[in-house]
Amino acid sequence: MNKKLYNRYNLELVAENDEDYNSIQIKNKQVSSPIIVNEINRIFKLDRKAEEYVILICLDSKNYINSIFEISHGGIASASLDISNILKRALLSNSPKIILCHNHPSGDVSPSKKDYILTDQLYDASETVGIKLLDHIIIGHNKYKSLLLDRKGAVA
Repeated sequence: MNKKLYNRYNLELVAENDEDYNSIQIKNKQVSSPIIVNEINRIFKLDRKAEEYVILICLDSKNYINSIFEISHGGIASASLDISNILKRALLSNSPKIILCHNHPSGDVSPSKKDYILTDQLYDASETVGIKLLDHIIIGHNKYKSLLLDRKGAVA
């Protein structure tokens, strides 16, 4: 008698498109540098979006970007986020380090209370699974702000 005891599954990370981007390496300790903001704006044009977008940058152990994900796309004032979806992508791409970015369509990079709460929760959750949140960056019109450096102090 053949009795099925479990289902077998396979998880795969599939590239969304065939466009190649030159990987950049984050060399300085302050990762919220213009190079990150410029790279995200080059790919997603966040500084021009009319809605809020949340982007996850996954890095390898040598700080090279190995994958970039659009995590959420919301309205003019917020985007829905689930920490487990952020960490799932980081784990699937074998990334020990991550940077979260989101834009404020108003152009004002002042963090909201919700932004700080999310940063703290993601920082703690990512540490639990062995992933380092290097930064959380808000992008506005021709400016940006690091929430992690503002909240926790500089991180290596």
